[in-house]
Amino acid sequence: MKRIEVNLATGETTEVELSAEEQAQAQAQYAAWEIEEAARQAAAAAEEARQAKFQEWLATQEAQ
Repeated sequence: MKRIEVNLATGETTEVELSAEEQAQAQAQYAAWEIEEAARQAAAAAEEARQAKFQEWLATQEAQ
């Protein structure tokens, strides 16, 4: 993996190879993001299920 460094004074960019520690940190951050994303998707699915159940209940109330 590489990162891009920018010299703000000159605008020059260079690619720099990540150290093993930086690569491990990037992998850990990505893994944490994957877990957070899965949790967000699960929460969204749970909310959709709750809303569907409410709509079903509402339909039975309107039918009465």
